Amino acid sequence: MAVYLIVLSCNKSSSGLISPASVNIVNAIATSKPLIPIFGTNGSIRYFASAQTVGYGSSFLYSPLSGPNSLYIVQNSGVDTLLTDPKLLMFNGTLNLTASAIYSFFLAGDTTKPDTVFTQDNVPPYYSDSSAGARFINLSPNSQPLSVNIEGNSNGSEVSSLPYKSISSFKKYAATSSIVGKHYLFVIRDQAGDSLTSYPWSYTLFKNNTLVIAGYEDSTGSKALKVFPVNNF
Repeated sequence: MAVYLIVLSCNKSSSGLISPASVNIVNAIATSKPLIPIFGTNGSIRYFASAQTVGYGSSFLYSPLSGPNSLYIVQNSGVDTLLTDPKLLMFNGTLNLTASAIYSFFLAGDTTKPDTVFTQDNVPPYYSDSSAGARFINLSPNSQPLSVNIEGNSNGSEVSSLPYKSISSFKKYAATSSIVGKHYLFVIRDQAGDSLTSYPWSYTLFKNNTLVIAGYEDSTGSKALKVFPVNNF
């Protein structure tokens, strides 16, 4: 189980009160039940039914206090009870958060060996022209580096070689009336250039998305390789 202690600076507001940060929790564990993130305490959860959950292929934005802040994440047991099963625990650690900063906390791997990627986001500012932005993260467990192409575009790759747990920079895309269907069809390819899956990114004008590559290359059904978006608005 991966447990990280990330050390960043701690800021306080001019009034002396600790200001919040923003942490987007992203669940890219295809084999998981819905996850329950808990900030600010190491105490066990008693009421699972009313807890905020993050299902596979989705995310939720939290606003914990800045500075050293504990975080543990468990799978939803489906019953109202104290957490007693260690197999439900996906992460337990401390994040040192800068006031007003924006972070992404990705969970990947599988439930027997979860992986995490924690990053402070440098989201591009508001676009003044008709544009939108996207970046990619490879969270397909045990995958080889992946490439991303736009269908029908022969001018090279959007991402040429993206290893597991690596994330690209945000890239600006035109979002004008000339874009057919108001979307880009991204094709995910392996090292041999074979197409593994595709994703029609329906952008939001002036906004940014993280496009998460999750699941398994050799699986079908709910665990098949797929792409899902995370808003960085």
